[in-house]
Amino acid sequence: MLLGEEEAELLVIQFLREHGKATTREIEMFVRNTGKQCPDEAVKFLMKLKMKGKIKGEVSAEAKGWVWFL
Repeated sequence: MLLGEEEAELLVIQFLREHGKATTREIEMFVRNTGKQCPDEAVKFLMKLKMKGKIKGEVSAEAKGWVWFL
């Protein structure tokens, strides 16, 4: 089931509140396990949230990719 922008945004923010920092892959797996799908590819959607100032993100050599947090 494809989520609307607002619903996906709330789901991601709730996940980050509960888990702190998370990788793109961890967020993708969480959303997929709910039986839902973000409106865009996960990384594009997360970047949109970052550009809106809703979440923060940084590249992590340790995680070998983006890490997202509030």
